[in-house]
This record gives sequence, structure tokens and C-alpha cells, in this order.
Amino acid sequence: MTKRCFSSQQLYVLRNDIDVRMLIEKTLRIPCRVTQGCFRFLCPLCNEIDTAVNPNTNLARCFRCEKNFNTIDLVMLIRQTDFIQSVKFLQSIHQKDSVCQDQGDPETISGSNPHSGSRMQLKTPSGKSNSGPCGIGDILGSVLPLPQSVISEKRSAEYKPNKPAVAHQKADEDRIVKLEQQLEYLSRQIERIARTITVERPSK
Repeated sequence: MTKRCFSSQQLYVLRNDIDVRMLIEKTLRIPCRVTQGCFRFLCPLCNEIDTAVNPNTNLARCFRCEKNFNTIDLVMLIRQTDFIQSVKFLQSIHQKDSVCQDQGDPETISGSNPHSGSRMQLKTPSGKSNSGPCGIGDILGSVLPLPQSVISEKRSAEYKPNKPAVAHQKADEDRIVKLEQQLEYLSRQIERIARTITVERPSK
């Protein structure tokens, strides 16, 4: 019943337009760190700093308790508010961010910088700003050092939403992201097992 107070479009905007990493660092101020180039923050459920952010989906995932979090989930857990209060809190942030951008303020309330390629506003190859939903090519271009030709191809594909190839491309990229998360989790498990074997091995 509470979710009917907000349209699906309103909830979609709050889950995707507010950068989850900026929300964690700048607004909620959850303890976090960057280890070996990977951003990690304290899981609000298991209290382990083993939770990563996926810039492609704007979701956070804890590799210890294997839980996913979106922006609304994190606000509910950290601020200990109900769904309606959490959504209204995010709406106020999003509204203030929009006002800051309209006034030309480089730093928004949530900490994202619209002039540096954040989710709120990205630079396209032609130099024009794009304040709408981010394409996969834009996101990958801001995270991975892909060749410009590859990024351009991905961008051109994203602006044709009626093509079946776009859906297949996104599904493939989602599978790749999930496989990367699983490999990282397995790597951590192998390291723990190796350390256990080393400790338990009797000395000669």
C-alpha cells in the first residue's frame, strides 16, 4: 500500500539518477575505503567492509552476506526510516541537485559533479551535455579505459532502443558483471581457505 503513494517513474528516477556511491560517501557518510582501486563500504546488515558498487546498475552488493541494495534500501537501513520517509528524503536530495545544476553550481547536494561525467550529466563525444538516462557506453567510458571507437559504437547502439540488439547487449553486459562479482567472491574464498591451510599445517 505504501508504494502506491509514488509512481513507478518516480521510484525509478530515485533509484537510478542519484549516484549510489555519492549517496554513500557524501550524504549517508557510511564508512568506506578504496582497496587496490576498488571502492568498498560497510555493509549495513553484516557490518563488514566488503560491499561494492556497480556503476552499470547503480546498485551495491555485499559479497559477505550476498545482499543487493539500491538507494532507497540504503536510506531505510542507515537512517532507520520507513519506505515513505526514505523516498521523500531522496526526493528532497534530487530536487536540490536539480536546483544546483540549474544555477550552475558544480557541486550538487548528493556530491555528484555534473561537469565531471557523473550519472546526473555526462559529456557526449560531440561535447553536448546529456542530462537524461546514461548510456552503457558513457558509464563504461567513465570506469574503464576503453578505446574511443568502442565507446562510440556502444553509444550509437544505445540511442536505438527499438533494436533487439540493444537488449541482447545489455543482457550480455549484466551477465559479465555478475560473473565478475562471482569470480571476485570465489577468489576471496580461495584466499581464506589458503590462509586456513597455512595456519593448520604442522611445522616440520
